[in-house]
Amino acid sequence: MGTCPILKVSPVIVDEQHRLLMLRQASRFVLPETGLEEYDTLREAAETLARAAGVEEPWLQPGCEDPIQLFPARAAPEDGDRTRVVIRFLFRTHSGLCRFPDSAPQTWVPLVEVDIDLARRVESFLAEGRA
Repeated sequence: MGTCPILKVSPVIVDEQHRLLMLRQASRFVLPETGLEEYDTLREAAETLARAAGVEEPWLQPGCEDPIQLFPARAAPEDGDRTRVVIRFLFRTHSGLCRFPDSAPQTWVPLVEVDIDLARRVESFLAEGRA
């Protein structure tokens, strides 16, 4: 176990009603995340995960090609005394273009109900008309 941070990538997927696609995990909602090992670029990893989560046609808006947030947190206990950094990309979609199995953990969560820092960041891009 090293002390290097664990890097993850996450698509922040916003629909036409300004809801985020989240995963139900126990009694809370989380963004989907993946490692970087099998991808050529961070954006490719984020888009691939968005599609795997059931988003058929995610798109990046002009002006949002770069990550919108770097989210540091403590790594899982099994990873030791390390930091986990999630690199987040903003994607848009229409909720009608998403397909989730009935028992899937995916759900749409209103922007006002997610982490305040993430909500503010996404709102700033939406307000600027960049997303």
